[in-house]
Amino acid sequence: VLPGMAAHQELENFVAAGLSPYEALLTGTANPAHFLEQAEEIGTIGVGKRAELLLLSANPLIDIRNSRQIVGVFTNGQWHAVDDIFTASMLLVHTK
Repeated sequence: VLPGMAAHQELENFVAAGLSPYEALLTGTANPAHFLEQAEEIGTIGVGKRAELLLLSANPLIDIRNSRQIVGVFTNGQWHAVDDIFTASMLLVHTK
């Protein structure tokens, strides 16, 4: 399992259990930030907050499975296209 992929299955499980896609997304973003008392820095998009974002090609609020439609990731001030991430992951798998 590639790191992060289990999160998509968790989102799908939350929706299957009765949460709306919006509520399921909150379980991995704003809610943990509030619990960890870090909501001023992480968990939502805002001025002065740390930016770690997924760019998706489809809306997960319409279908939570769209959370898997990743175009790229913005983290630590850098953009990473999904093809680059996949290539790097495959290199790690084949060098172990």
